[in-house]
Amino acid sequence: MKVRLTILTENDKPLEALKAFGDDPEEKIKKAWEFAFLMITLSSGTKDKIEVEKVEIVKEEQDEAD
Repeated sequence: MKVRLTILTENDKPLEALKAFGDDPEEKIKKAWEFAFLMITLSSGTKDKIEVEKVEIVKEEQDEAD
């Protein structure tokens, strides 16, 4: 069985903080979530797998930021 799960995360760090580590912030975010999910699956004791299909940075409207 496969289940597609969509998660929207939010933090208080500006996008520029990720750009300091390279030109592809989506790839940095993807690797971090892949690691987190790997730790969950390893600790579960099953052969379950989690794949991060894509990462998209959602631009906030100025009104929402205030």
